[in-house]
Amino acid sequence: MAAQGVTEEPPVTPTSQIVSELAATWRSYLPDYALRLHVATESVSNPPVTQRAQAVVLFADVVGFTAMTESFAGSGAYGTEQLTRIINRWFELTADTIARSGGSVVDFAGDALVGAFLHTPGDAAEVARRAIECAELIRAATASVAPVGTPDGPRSLTIRIGLAGGPLQVMLVGDPAIRLQHLIAGPALDSAIDALHRAGQGEIVADEALRRAAGRAVDRPADDSASRPMLAGAELERLLKPFLHPAIRQRLRSGRHELVNEHRKVTTAFVRLPDLSADDPGTVQALQDYLAAGVAVIDQYGGHLRHLMADDKGTVLVAVFGTPVSHEDDEERALRCCLELLALPGGPYRGGVSTGPVYCGEVGSDVRREYAVVGDAVNLAARLMQAAPARRLLIDQATYERTRDILIADGPRFVTAKGKAEPVPAWTVVEVYEAPAPLPSPGPGPVVGRTRELALLDRVVRDVHGGQGRVVWLHGEAGIGKSRLAAETCRLTGELGFTGYGDSCRSHGTSASYLVWRSIWRELLEVAPELPIDEQRRLLTERSARYDGSGQRAPLLAAVINLPMDDTELTAQLDAAGRDHLLRSTLLACLFDRATAEPLILLLEDCHWIDPASLTLLDLISRHIADVPVLILATSREPLPGRLAGREQVLDLHLASMTDDDADRLTVLRLRERYGPGTLIAPGLVRSLREQTGGNAFYIEELVSYLHLNDVDPGDPGALAELHPPGSLQRLVMARIDQLTDAEKAAIKVASVIGRRFRPPWIHSVYPAAGTRRQVTNSLRRLHHLDLTPQVEPEPEPEYEFKHPITQETAYQSITYDTRATLHERVGLFIESAFPDRLPQYVDVLAHHYARTGRVDKQRFWYRAAGDRAKAIFANEAATYYYGRLLPLLPRAEQAELHIEIGAVHQHTGEWAEAEDHYRRAMLVAGATGRADIVAAGQRQLGDLLMYTHSYAESVTWLERAITGFEKLGDEAGLSRTMDRMTFALYRQGAYPEALAMAERHLALATRRADLSAMSAALGHVGLVHLNSGRLEEALDHLRRSLTQADLAGDRHRILHTAGNLGWASLRARDHAQAIASYRQAMEVAREIGARHEANVIVGNVGEIYREEGDYARARRCAMRSLRVAVELRDASSVADQVAGLGSIAAAEGRPGEAQRLLERAIEMARELDAPYFLCDWLHRLARLHLAEDRPAVAERLNSEALRVAQEHGEQDTLVSAFIMSVRLRAAAGEIDAARAAETLREAAADWTEPHERAAVLDAVWQADPEDVEARDTAAEIYRTLYRRAPSVDYREAYRRLTGTLLPPGPILPELPDWIAADEGADLETLLRQAERA
Repeated sequence: MAAQGVTEEPPVTPTSQIVSELAATWRSYLPDYALRLHVATESVSNPPVTQRAQAVVLFADVVGFTAMTESFAGSGAYGTEQLTRIINRWFELTADTIARSGGSVVDFAGDALVGAFLHTPGDAAEVARRAIECAELIRAATASVAPVGTPDGPRSLTIRIGLAGGPLQVMLVGDPAIRLQHLIAGPALDSAIDALHRAGQGEIVADEALRRAAGRAVDRPADDSASRPMLAGAELERLLKPFLHPAIRQRLRSGRHELVNEHRKVTTAFVRLPDLSADDPGTVQALQDYLAAGVAVIDQYGGHLRHLMADDKGTVLVAVFGTPVSHEDDEERALRCCLELLALPGGPYRGGVSTGPVYCGEVGSDVRREYAVVGDAVNLAARLMQAAPARRLLIDQATYERTRDILIADGPRFVTAKGKAEPVPAWTVVEVYEAPAPLPSPGPGPVVGRTRELALLDRVVRDVHGGQGRVVWLHGEAGIGKSRLAAETCRLTGELGFTGYGDSCRSHGTSASYLVWRSIWRELLEVAPELPIDEQRRLLTERSARYDGSGQRAPLLAAVINLPMDDTELTAQLDAAGRDHLLRSTLLACLFDRATAEPLILLLEDCHWIDPASLTLLDLISRHIADVPVLILATSREPLPGRLAGREQVLDLHLASMTDDDADRLTVLRLRERYGPGTLIAPGLVRSLREQTGGNAFYIEELVSYLHLNDVDPGDPGALAELHPPGSLQRLVMARIDQLTDAEKAAIKVASVIGRRFRPPWIHSVYPAAGTRRQVTNSLRRLHHLDLTPQVEPEPEPEYEFKHPITQETAYQSITYDTRATLHERVGLFIESAFPDRLPQYVDVLAHHYARTGRVDKQRFWYRAAGDRAKAIFANEAATYYYGRLLPLLPRAEQAELHIEIGAVHQHTGEWAEAEDHYRRAMLVAGATGRADIVAAGQRQLGDLLMYTHSYAESVTWLERAITGFEKLGDEAGLSRTMDRMTFALYRQGAYPEALAMAERHLALATRRADLSAMSAALGHVGLVHLNSGRLEEALDHLRRSLTQADLAGDRHRILHTAGNLGWASLRARDHAQAIASYRQAMEVAREIGARHEANVIVGNVGEIYREEGDYARARRCAMRSLRVAVELRDASSVADQVAGLGSIAAAEGRPGEAQRLLERAIEMARELDAPYFLCDWLHRLARLHLAEDRPAVAERLNSEALRVAQEHGEQDTLVSAFIMSVRLRAAAGEIDAARAAETLREAAADWTEPHERAAVLDAVWQADPEDVEARDTAAEIYRTLYRRAPSVDYREAYRRLTGTLLPPGPILPELPDWIAADEGADLETLLRQAERA
C-alpha cells in the first residue's frame, strides 16, 4: 500500500530566499538537543539512539484551556482557529523565551509545553538560575497578554509551571524507514511533572534541589553557540526526513507554508503505553520494539504519528487519521489500527478514539515548531483513553456512527470528561469485522434517468442467463449512481433466478491479496468464517477434493479466503508458477461447477481500490467465462484497466453526470420523500441543488438529507446560501484532493479562493509559490484530466471551472481563516492592478474578496461601490447586504445617511419592519450628530412607510414634521420629495381638497426646478384625486401627462406608479383592454426593478378585471397570490383589499356566508387603517349582500354609513351606488312612494354625468317607474356601449334585464403570467391567522 497516500512530484529548484527560509524551517521541527544527537550518531538505522544527560526540565501548562476549548467548540472551524491562534501566541512567546534562556522546546502538547536545559556539571547552577528566571519571564509575559474574547466572555491566560533538575534520557525511537520520534524521560521530567501538580494557578514551583543549585550561580549570559548545529538546508532535510510526514515535507520544500495549515475532519487516536523508566534499559528497548512495529501499523492504515510523549498522562502515543492526508474511511482505519496497536506485545495498553473538526498545522515559532492537531475532538480522545479499561478501546459517538456497520461494540457508557458539562457517550470496541456484503437492494422509488444504461444492463443480464458469461466494468465519479445501477442489476438477476455474491474493495486494502474475493470464495466454497479455524480447514479440504480428488490443493485456496493453513505434501513441492497454475485451475473448476447449478452474479464494488492479486484473478475469470452463465459486475471510479480492454465479453460502461432535467426530477423526488408529498418546493432551491451537485446523485441525496436534518425550509430558494457541505461530502472530496501532488493541491486551493472560474496566470499572480505559469498550467491540465476543474475556454487564454461547487467549497473550507484572508487580499490587489480600466465591472468581486480580509480601508471603498452599483441596477438584496457590511465601518456621523439608504431599499422590497428600524436609527444618530437634513429625511421616509403599515393619520403627522424641517433648511429637493409623499398620504386618507392643494403646490415647485420626475409625481396625484372625485376624463388626462413626464425623465419608479394608476383609472372608466395594457407595463417594470409591493398591488388589480368579467377562478388566483405576498410584506392595506376582493368573489359565486365573513373582516381592517375609500366601498358591498339575502334593515344600516363616509370624503363611485340603494330601501320601506323615488333619482341623474353613473341611475329610475321607457332605453344603450370596452357580467346582466337580450361574450382575457398562475402556498385561513398575528 502507498502508505501515506501522497503523490511525489518532481523537485523544484527553490530560490535563495526559500533556501534560507527552508533551512530555518527544517531546523525548527526538531529540538536542538535531538538534532545534535542525530548529527553525532553515525547512523540511526538501528534505534533506539539514546543519550544520558543532566538537565533542567520546565513544564508549563495553561490553566483553564480545556474550558476555553469547550467554549470555542460551538463556533466550528472559526472557533478552533481562534483557539489555535490564542495558544500559538503563547507557544511563540514561551518558545522564544526558552530559546533566549539557552533551552530547547521539547514538545507542544495540547495546552502544555515542555522545555529542557541540558548542562554539564560545571554550569549546572547557572543553567538552574536561567531556567527559573525563564519561568518568571514566561509568567510575566503571559500575564501581559490582554484577555481573550470567547463566546462565553473574555478570559485571561493563566499558567502554572513546574521545574526540576536531574538525569534525563534523550532518545530517538521508531523505524527510520517510516518514522522516527524524539523523546525524553527520566527523573528530571518526573520531578518537573510532580512540581507542576503542586503548582496553583499562576504559580511557579521549582524542585528544592534546583533552587539550592540556582542560589550558587554566577551571573553569566546564556551561551547557545553549541546548541544549534550549522547545517545546509539539504543536509537538514535529509536528517529530518524520518521525523516529518511526506506531505508536510513537500509543502515546506515548495515554500507553501500557508497551505500546511488546514481545517479538517480528523479521527484522533490516543494509546496509553506502559510507563517508561530511563534507568531501566529494558523499558527503553520495549518502547523501541513497540514503536518500530507501531509506526508500521499506523503507516499501513494511512495514519500519521502525531506525538509520542512521556508526560503527566504517562507515556502516550497519538496518531491522527485524516491529516495531512485523508481517506473516505479514516474512522475505520483508525479503529483497525488501534486494535492492532493494542494487540502488540508488551502491554497492557488502552486507547481512546474520537472524530471531529480540528485545526491542523504549524504551531510554535521559527525557534521551534511542530505540526499539531488542535480541537475539542483531540481533547476528547485523550479523556477517552484515560477512561478506557486496560486492553480496551473507547470511541466517541461520531466515530461509532461512522463505523457501526462493521463494529461489534458495547455501549453506550457515559464518561465524565474534563471540560464537558455533561457526561459523553462512549462505546467499547470489541471487534471490527469484515462482513460479507449482501447483494444490494434497490432503493425506494424508480431510477431517475439512466434509460440507456438500464437497457444495456438488461440485455447483458439476459445474455448471461442464456449462457454467455460477461464482465461489466461500471465506472464514473464518486456518487454518480453506480451503486444504484448495480442494485437494479442485482434485482433483475434475482428475478431471473441468479444466485449472487459480492463484496467491496477497501481503501486500506490495496496491498492485501484477494481482499474483494475473500467472502465471495468463502460463499462459493461454503466455508463460513465464524466456524472454528480447524473446522474451516477441514471443510476447505473437503471442498478442494471435489476438484482435485484429494484435497491436497486446499492450502492454495486458503490463501484466497485468508485462512491460515500449512502446506500439504503436494503444495510444499510446488514453485511459484506451479502454485499459480493449480490455484487458477481449481478456482475455475469451482466457479464452473457452481454456475452449472444456477447462473451467478458476482458483484465487486469500489474496484478503484482493487489489489493486484484480485485484479489478476478477475482478468483470469474474464478470459474463461464466455460460455458460462456468470456475470461479474465491477464498479469503479477509474476507467477500465488496460489488461481487461478489448475483450468481447467485457463491457466498458461509463456513467456521466445526470442531465439537468433528470437531476431536477431526482431532487424533487428526494425532497418530497424527506418533507412529505405536498411540500412546497422552491424552484430556486432545486436549481441551486443541481448547480451545487453537478448532477451527481449521491451529492443530491446527501444535501437533501442535510437540509432536512438542519430543518431548512425547502420553500426557501436561498436555503443553501449559508450551509457548508455536510461532512460526508467533505470527507469524500478531501480524499480526492489529498491524492494530488502538492503543486496540484496548491493550485486547486488557491483557485477555490479566486472563484468558480479561473486562469493559470491568476493563480500564479495571487500565489507565486504555486509555481511558474507553466507549472500552474500543467497542474490545471492534470486537474482537468481528473475532471475536478474542467477546461471551459480554449487556448491561448485557457480558463478552468470547478465541476462541482462542492469541490470548490471543500477545498476552500480546508484553508485556515488567516490564510484565506491573505489570499483574498492578494486576489483583490491583483484585480486592481491587472484591470484598472475595468474596475466598475469588478466592484462586487472586489467587495467579496476584501470582505474576507482585515483591510478596513478597502472594505469601506468597495462596499460602498458595490452597494451603489447594486442599488442602481435594482439588485436590492445585494445593495442591502453591501450597505449593511459598510455601516459599522463608518464614523457615527456618516452612519445616519446610510441608514436612510438601507431603509429605502428595504422599503422598496417590502421588508418594512427592517425599513422602519433603519429610519428610526437614522433619526436617532442624526439628532445626536447635528444632521438636521437627515432627521428630516428620516421623518419623510418613516411617514411614507407608515401609510402602509400603520395609519394615514400617523403618516401625515411625520410628513408634516419633514416638510417643516426641509423648509427651515431651504432644501427644495428634500421638500419636493416630501410633498410627493404627503400628497399621496392625504389622498389615501380621503382628504381630497387638501391632497389637491398639496399636489398643485408640488407641481409648481417641480416646474420651477425643471424636475421631470417630480412633475410626473405631482400630475399623477392630481389625476388620482380627480379619479376618486368622479372627474374621470380629467383624471385620465393628468395620468397620461404624468406617464409622458416619467418617460422623458427615464424614471422607472415613476413609470411603474403612473402606469399602475393609469390601469386603475382605465378600469374605473370601464376600459378593460387599456387597463390590462397599463397593468402589464407596470408589472414588467416592477419585476425588472424588484418592486415587490407595487407588483403585488397590480396583481390584485388585475384580479378585479377577471372578477368583473366573470372569470372567478383566475380572479381568486390573483387575489390569493396578492394576499400571500401582502401578508409576507405586512402590507396591511393590501391585505384588507384582497380579503374584501375574495369576499366579492365568494358573493359572485353564490357563497353568501363566506362573502359576509370576509367583508366583515375587511371592514374591521379598514377602520383600523383609517381608510375611508376602502371603508365606504366595503360597507356598501356588504349592504348589497344583506339586501340580496332579504335582510333590508341590516342593509339599510350598513348602506347609510357607507353613504355618509362617501359624502364626507367625496368617494364618488360609492356615493352613486349607495345613494341609489338608499332610495330603493326607503321606497321598499314605504317611506316614499315609487313616483317620489323615481323623481329623486331623475334629479340625481342630472348631476352625475359619467356613463356608468348615468346608466346605474337611469336603470334605477326605470325600476321605480316601469313606464319610463326612455330611461330604460337610455340605460340599456349606455350599458351596451360600456360592455364593448368592459364586458363585465354586471353590464351583461343589466342589459338582459332591461331588454331581454343577452349580449355576446366579450373577448377572452389573456392567460395569467406563469409566476402568478403557478403560485402555490398557504391557504386562506392560514393567511388570515398570519395577518391577525402581524
